[in-house]
Amino acid sequence: MYAWGMEPPGMFRTVGAPGSVRANSDRKQAAWPCRLVELRFCGVYLPSELILSRPLHTGWIVSKDTGVGERICTFYTSADLDGPSPLPPLTVHLGDGKVRQNQDGTYLIHGRSCDAGYLSEWPQTWLCGPGSEVVSAAVRGMTAWLRARYTGQWR
Repeated sequence: MYAWGMEPPGMFRTVGAPGSVRANSDRKQAAWPCRLVELRFCGVYLPSELILSRPLHTGWIVSKDTGVGERICTFYTSADLDGPSPLPPLTVHLGDGKVRQNQDGTYLIHGRSCDAGYLSEWPQTWLCGPGSEVVSAAVRGMTAWLRARYTGQWR
């Protein structure tokens, strides 16, 4: 069960073998189209002005149960969901399932992210939603909270 009682967006379930036509079809069916921002850089929360100055990612989230008490959310940046994600750092491992759906239709996802070489990992938080305006408004609504964490004034 998830900490906030819900599954991540784009939950992918299949009876097909990994890489099979059935599995690929099920993954495409489950994919959730969204805009996404990372609220942290190497584990450190960024202030909203830095987050909003970076381009929002556009793509699809597919979440999968790994079968080892963990789920993985992967963000794909193209419509081609057959291969591995082109952006490994945007794969978040949800060991304790910290997913929350906000009233504005955005999702806040906490987990662990890693670099492209899988050499380092750190805490990561994504904010994703159905469009740029919704995600940008949600980030602006978090300005004071993000600033406090960036400056260390929240303790």
